Order: sequence, then structure tokens, then C-alpha cells
Amino acid sequence: MKPNNANGIITMYTLVYSYTLEGKAASYQQNLSNDDFSFQFNVFGGLQYIVRLWAETVKPGPAATDSVLVPTYRPSIPPQGIKSQKIQQTMYNITWQPLPREKRNGEITVYEVKTSAFPKQCTRGAILNLLDNYVNVTRTKHDLVLSDLRLCTDYEVQVRAYNTAGPSEFGILSIPIDTSVSVVPTGLSTSSPQTTSVTLTWNKPAMNDELVEAYQITFNGTKSYFEGFNHSGVIVTSGPVLTYKVENLFPGTTYTFAVRAHSLCGIGEFSNRVVVETIVDYPRSPNVKVVKNITTPSVSTPVTIWETEPINGPISSYHVIVHRVKSWADEIPKRYKQGLLDYEKAREVNQEFYIAAEFSSPSIHPPLTFEIGDGKSYGNYENVALVKPSKYKIYTRAVTSDPKYLPGKEGLVAMVTVMEEKQETPENASQHTSVKPSNIVLVISNIIVGVAFCVSLGMNVYFWRVRRTPQTGEKYSPSALQVDAPQNEKVGAAAAVHPLQETSDYMELTPRQPEHISGSSKYHSLSVKPQKDPKAYENANFQTRPEENGNDGEIYEDI
Repeated sequence: MKPNNANGIITMYTLVYSYTLEGKAASYQQNLSNDDFSFQFNVFGGLQYIVRLWAETVKPGPAATDSVLVPTYRPSIPPQGIKSQKIQQTMYNITWQPLPREKRNGEITVYEVKTSAFPKQCTRGAILNLLDNYVNVTRTKHDLVLSDLRLCTDYEVQVRAYNTAGPSEFGILSIPIDTSVSVVPTGLSTSSPQTTSVTLTWNKPAMNDELVEAYQITFNGTKSYFEGFNHSGVIVTSGPVLTYKVENLFPGTTYTFAVRAHSLCGIGEFSNRVVVETIVDYPRSPNVKVVKNITTPSVSTPVTIWETEPINGPISSYHVIVHRVKSWADEIPKRYKQGLLDYEKAREVNQEFYIAAEFSSPSIHPPLTFEIGDGKSYGNYENVALVKPSKYKIYTRAVTSDPKYLPGKEGLVAMVTVMEEKQETPENASQHTSVKPSNIVLVISNIIVGVAFCVSLGMNVYFWRVRRTPQTGEKYSPSALQVDAPQNEKVGAAAAVHPLQETSDYMELTPRQPEHISGSSKYHSLSVKPQKDPKAYENANFQTRPEENGNDGEIYEDI
């Protein structure tokens, strides 16, 4: 407020405030206009402030003085510059900077150090509960030694300051303390590599091996001859063993192995690495897409040779195997599969199976079409013609020759039936020829002609008998037959009629030559056995015999 007695025109006001901090006096002056009647400034808690104010006209007037004790407030900032220094694996020294007086807002009475323990996850998957610990440090000290820390644990460290008004915010150690120890196995080596397994051995860590709960084995396998092949994996042992047999690997593969420990400190660093190659094994069966069923009259036929992936080792060549079988169920005996022969040697020992051809591995990519039985030589094998009629099972297989000869499992690619070519006879042709409408008409026409011919023949026979029957009205009897002389003999003026005698065995009767066969070079003779019954004439049949005049033969008809 304005002075009671101004004694002139007030031009300004002057404010001075001062305090003593840690034995040092501090004073600040602020000039205010004649219209300013208030002023605000920052103060530190717990300090005594002296404030003086006067007005000025031509010269300064008397000053008004007041003394104010500022209350204590909580520190305005947390402790700064917190650091840790390792003394031992489980002992660390923690340091921090003291709070500036102007930030304390009163006298610091104590520092508090808080440690929070975070045990690392072990291989069993268990996570221990969070552990907090509080330690008070006198105000005159700005460091604390943390001892007896737990191994394989992360510690978070925080520090805060207290005065009579309360604590400050926590200051945090920027890098947590890690009490993990190095748990690294050493001396990794391999022994006894097999086709699909490798045995590994190693030594326990030089220090803190008691922390090891298990070991982790990693591997990676590649094949220089098989682009794109890769086999990798991770195996965790059951317990802290120092040897392990890695199984289910691939033959003929180069593997790289490494081992590291699983402990309370987590997963440690890798050991030394070792490289080992598994032993090459027999090739797998070809990847046959389809098995052909072939029936052919030819002694050769095309088959497909399918590729085999070099999973068990490098493929050197492919074999084509021929097996002549009696039944499709026949198989090549297992004892012969490793030593199959070429055709000539197989024939010498009466084997029905042999190697017909050999091809180098690159020639089978993509699948190769091959003429089995073409009579040519492939590799050191002769591809002989197939035999008619026969049944064959055709196989292919891959062969590895590095480092030793290993023939693989065969794969069936074709079942071939070689049949005889049949000669078509008119009867067979008619049986196999489909009946067309024109053929049906022809058959019907032939039947009609045949029936007409039979009717005509029957009528001729009937009229011939009528002419031979006596005209007196007597019943037809063998005794009334007229006997004519053969055509090459003279005939008398009157023909004699000879009654049949029961004592006669046979008699020859020469009927007149029918008109429709006149000019024929043959004549008819009837051989009749004497019988009293006229029905004997009904039992007639024709027989043929050589002619005495050199004709081809005679037709005899038994009646």
C-alpha cells in the first residue's frame, strides 16, 4: 500500500529480499513501478527470508522491513547420478549425487535405497516372485554397498531423499545389476558318426557348473550335391548330461553342432563348434508318379525312368531292371538285389531277372523315356529284346558309388505283357468281324438259295422213283427193278429182268443216267443188300471209291 506521507510524487518502489544458505548470504533487488503494489518470488523451504521495501520520489524514502521463515517442503527432485560398481559377482557399490540445497526444500535427514530382484527364467519355466528390499543411509553418505546378492538375478536400484516434510521421487539406476555368471561348456567333440546319428561329448563349464540344469544342442545340415537342402534343429537334454546321441539325421550330410547351457542364469553362450559328415546310405526308391500297365505284341516298349532325390547321398547312376514273371505277385528275392547280374550272366545261372541298362545321374533329370528291349547296350549292360509270350515287371533304382557301391531300393515303373501275334483265319475273322446289315442280307439270301436247292433235289428224286416204278399198277418191288448195263457196255434189244435171289449177297443195278447230269464223266452204281422189306431202300447213303477207268472216284449211296 502507498506511504501515508508521500512528500512528493512517488516515481517507483524498490524491493530487496535476502537469505542465508549454508553460511552464504544471498540478496536480490527488484524495482517496481509506482502502480505495482505486489510482487511474487520463489523461495526455498526451511530458510529465513528478510524483505525490505521503500518508495522513491526525488530520493529514496525510509524502508519497511519484514522477516519470513519459509516452511519445509518435500525435495523437489530425486537424487541424480546413480551408478553401480561391481565388487564381486554378488556385491556391488551404489553411488549417487547429493541433492542441491535449493532443491532439498529443507534439510535432508536420510537417503533410502530400494533394490528389486528379478530372478532370471530357468529352463523349468518357473519365475520367482518379485523381491523388494529397502535400506536407509544417513544423510551424510551418498553411497551404499549391496552384498549377498543372488546369482542369476537382475536387480533394479532406486534412491530417494527424505526431509522433515517427506521423501522425494525415486531416482533409478539406468542399467540394472545383472548377477549372471558365465556358464559355457567347453571341449565339444564328435565320435562314431553313422548314417543317421552322431554322438556328441563336451565338458561342463569351468565355473558355476552347479547352476546348469540342462544343455541345448543346435545343428544345421547341408549337402553340397543337393542345392536347397537344409536340415536344422534344436534339442534340449533332460538334465546336465555331458554326452548325447543326436538321431534322425540324414545320411551323406555335413552337419555343424554347438552346445550351450540352460541354467538359472538363462541360456548361456555357445561352446566351440564342430563339423561332421554322416555316412552315405543306400539311395531311396525312385519317385514313381505312375506305374504303366502295357500289353503289346512287340518285343520292345517304352518305359519311364523316374528321378530319385539324393536324400541319402549323391546319386551316381540309375539301373533299369527286367524281371520275367509267371505271376504279377512274383518279386525279386531279397538276397539277389545287391548283386543283380547282366543278361548273359543271369541266364547262365537261370535267373529270370537282370540289369538291362545303366544311365548316369544327370541324364534322368527330367524323367527319361527309355525303350526297354531295343537290343542296344547301355553302360555295361545289354538291353536284350523281350520274349513272346511273357510277362515282365520293369524296375528302376538309383545307385551310389561314392565312397562305395550302394544300389538303392527299386521302384516298379511298368508291368508289360508281351503276347503272340495270332494269324487270322477266315473262321476267326468271321468271328471277330462285326455283323453289318449287308452281311445279314447276304446270309439270308444264301439260306433261301440252299432251301430252294434242297426242294429241287427232293423233287428230282421223287420223279426218278416214279419213272422206275412199273406201269402195270403193281406195287413197287425190288424184283421189278430194271437192270441196265453200264454205259461203257452194249445194251441188248431187250433188258432182262432178274428177280432178286435171297441167296445173293449184293447185286449191282445201273439206273439210267439222269438228264440233268448228262455228259458227266461219272456214273452211278447202286449197291443193294437183298432184303424182303421194300423199306430197305430208304436206308441209302453215298460212298466214294476209285474208278477203274482212272476217274477221280465214285459216289456210293446206300439205300
